[in-house]
Formats: sequence, structure tokens, C-alpha cells
Amino acid sequence: MSYNASGLDSTILNIRTALTTSFKKNTFGEPEESTSTRLNSPLSTDEKSAVEKQIESIDSDLEHYILQVDQLETGSWFEFSIGKRKYRCKLSAVINNADCYIFVNRMGLKTSEKTKIELAKNIQMKQIVMLEQGLIIDRALDALTSKLRQKASA
Repeated sequence: MSYNASGLDSTILNIRTALTTSFKKNTFGEPEESTSTRLNSPLSTDEKSAVEKQIESIDSDLEHYILQVDQLETGSWFEFSIGKRKYRCKLSAVINNADCYIFVNRMGLKTSEKTKIELAKNIQMKQIVMLEQGLIIDRALDALTSKLRQKASA
């Protein structure tokens, strides 16, 4: 079953905002306006708590990385960092309907599957770094020429 992840994130943010406001005002026992009305009406800057402001800041920073993820092309290479271990993977497929980005290793075996938000967060936290294509080709050519020189001198 597929779903719209960006719409879900927006809804979760609205619910989080409403809950934070409710905690802030401590109005659990008092009747309030309907939840749908409160969720659809944005709070002014003065009414937002520090937590809400921080969440909005994080979300706006993440939006930049989501735009980067939208521009990724299949065939691009990435370096994944898990702890001290690093490995390289290629973006093999993007399935928009399922919000799925599939990565494979050098042998074509699937190594990772990420949603757009997960991928954006990993890029933001520098756990995944996009490798420049030119550098990969340069390294491959350097390795090839050095092997040829070794064989020629032998």
C-alpha cells in the first residue's frame, strides 16, 4: 500500500503543533474549538513555543534536502556511513508511487531502501554523501594506468 509521505509529514506536524499548544495552555478539561479547525489555522509567531519554533526550523532545513533528493538521478553513486564503516552504493531505482529509493552495491545487489524523508534526513546528517561522478572516473582511470605501468615495468 502506498501513501503520500509529504502529506503525512504535514499532517503530523499539524497534530504535533496542536498537541503542543494544548499542553502549553493546559486546557485538557476545558472545551476547545474542534481539532480540525485548530489544525487548519496556523498559529502566530507570538503563540508558538520554543519547541514549535525549533521544529519549524528543522523542517525548513529538511525541506532544502528534500529538494535535493527530488533532483537525484538513477545511476548516481553515494557513500553510506554506518558508524566507522563506509560503503558505496548506486541509486538503482526511484519508485515515486511507493516513495522508495533503492540502492545497490557494485555487484548489483540491493543494499538499502529509503523513503524520500529518510534519504533527506540521512543526507542532512551526513550519513549519506553523494559522490561526484568525475572523481569516480578519475580514480578508476588512475587505477587502470597504474596497473598498466606495473605490468609494463615487469
